[in-house]
Amino acid sequence: MRVLFVASGNKFSGVSNIVKAQVDSLRREGVEIEIFSIDGKGWTNYLKSIFKLRFFLKRNAFQIVHSHYSFSTWVAILAGSKNVVSSLMGSDVNASKILRFFIKWSIIPFCKLVIVKSESMKVRLRSQKVSVLPNGVDLDKFYPLCSASSKSFLNWEPNKIHILFPSDPSRREKNFELLSKSIEAIGRDDLELHFLDRVPHSEVNLILNASDIVCLTSKWEGSPNAIKEAMACNKIILSTKVGDVPNLLEAEKGAFLTDDNVLDCKNQLICALDYYENISSSTSFRKKIIALELSSEQIAAKLVNLYRDILLSKLEHSKK
Repeated sequence: MRVLFVASGNKFSGVSNIVKAQVDSLRREGVEIEIFSIDGKGWTNYLKSIFKLRFFLKRNAFQIVHSHYSFSTWVAILAGSKNVVSSLMGSDVNASKILRFFIKWSIIPFCKLVIVKSESMKVRLRSQKVSVLPNGVDLDKFYPLCSASSKSFLNWEPNKIHILFPSDPSRREKNFELLSKSIEAIGRDDLELHFLDRVPHSEVNLILNASDIVCLTSKWEGSPNAIKEAMACNKIILSTKVGDVPNLLEAEKGAFLTDDNVLDCKNQLICALDYYENISSSTSFRKKIIALELSSEQIAAKLVNLYRDILLSKLEHSKK
């Protein structure tokens, strides 16, 4: 099976780590994949990419064209791609009613399948073509390490409690202000804050293991990989109730869910600190990732089956 991934190449390391991880997991399933990277920001670069992709497709045959995010999907559709599969994230479906309107009327009708990351996203789009398939986490890359040794390797202060905000704090939708004000309201001087901003993906596992509490305070998400990666490392987690996070963490020991306000976030962070200091410095979340079939291998196998269903349906239709 030959599949072309169409995705933006504007991240710190080029194509996003989520896309790269999915490529790797599909290749392990025996899928032949190439990546068409849309480089440069702004509408002009996306428009130019339509013609570049059309030219590329004339010289290369693919059974599936899998685009990631809405803008890349428009490029794939307008370039005349066949058997388009679109993966939409929380920023596509949840951020804007206007963008969601365009997705409903100019993406879904022209795709064989639209993949979203949570049930709430599917409900918002209300289409039979939409399937829920979260991104998987690579359990060979994300796994528990000794926290003290990880701190020592990174030269982190051993007498501090290290809180990780697993994103770029300047991104408005990640809502760093909520966490910052909550930490300020607690008023402890033994808390040290770290970020996952422009960090090579190969270093993330070490940083996760050195962290004592991982805090995600986003305004919206689909199925955040930061949470699943922290779960794979058995870290204590505080998160707003976004995307599929409540389904992953609700009623679990070492998980603390907060509303989007400083008072509740502060109180939940105090509970997380108490759990770390008086109960346990780790969790058993990794077992839940496996039980929920959220490893990258398990998700890749499901995605391959979706591809095969599309091709089988096309074959059966051609015989009629």
